[in-house]
Amino acid sequence: MNNLHKGTLIRTVGGFGDVLLDDGGEFRCALRGKLKQKEYRLLVGDRVEVSGVSSGEGVIENILPRGNRMWRPTVSNVDQLLAVISATNPDPGWLLLNSQLIQAERFHIAPLICVNKIDLLEEDNYHSIKENLELFPYRVLYTTAIQGKGIDDLRENLQDKTTVLAGPSGAGKSTLLNAVQPGLQLKTGEVSRKGGRGKHTTRRVELFVLHSGGLVVDTPGFNKLKLMFEIDELKDADLMLKEWFPEFKEFDYMCKFNSCLHDSEPGCAVREAVEDGKLSKMRYRHYLKFLEEIRLEQEKRMK
Repeated sequence: MNNLHKGTLIRTVGGFGDVLLDDGGEFRCALRGKLKQKEYRLLVGDRVEVSGVSSGEGVIENILPRGNRMWRPTVSNVDQLLAVISATNPDPGWLLLNSQLIQAERFHIAPLICVNKIDLLEEDNYHSIKENLELFPYRVLYTTAIQGKGIDDLRENLQDKTTVLAGPSGAGKSTLLNAVQPGLQLKTGEVSRKGGRGKHTTRRVELFVLHSGGLVVDTPGFNKLKLMFEIDELKDADLMLKEWFPEFKEFDYMCKFNSCLHDSEPGCAVREAVEDGKLSKMRYRHYLKFLEEIRLEQEKRMK
């Protein structure tokens, strides 16, 4: 078909998709009938080919192959995950953070951690958080969205990449984006005094263009993230899990058994490194929790 324009899906609205064209302009587009028949699900971040934009009524003719996709939030073609945690109010959700980090590893997305609201911390608590993160194998940014501290560094790390912001409600994801680019004017909310959790202010997954370069996806907050596997990959999920903890690789080859899952096997070099303080005890505890979650799912679905 002639006159096809390539673009990126930036949001879905009902059965339509808003597409930002590579050659300029944003159009609300319907999905071609042949794609509906194949039950394609449009994802924010999808690269698409569109027709009919000259008349102002675009039609998505083709969905181009996805480089990757995440399950929660459900987006495609992501370069980077910015895992946002709040230093306080609400307290850091370490288990959720590690869930997000292994999801990024799983889908070959570069992880970056952002600790927001550091201005609300006493100095001792600030150093405690930094110590917790020292043995994480990822870069960490420390920000105060309200005061603007760390925002220039954050803006620089968002340039020329498609980045998903993920984290619990109340961590300040929308506030951070407003600080990076004030014109976005994203809705923000306060943390509930009763439950200590943030209120959901972002209602849908949506992609925004940054003037400084790059695309960002603001997503609704969530406080739990369950590991999900297709049935054909579940039987090897326990072996896959240890690959999603990249710091284990330095010690894995020294384990007594090649198939060591770093649980209770004798001669485990990873467990020894944890005991020696060379690996994060927190990360290892969460690894064991995820491993148990996988084993329970294997028993449940593979009988």
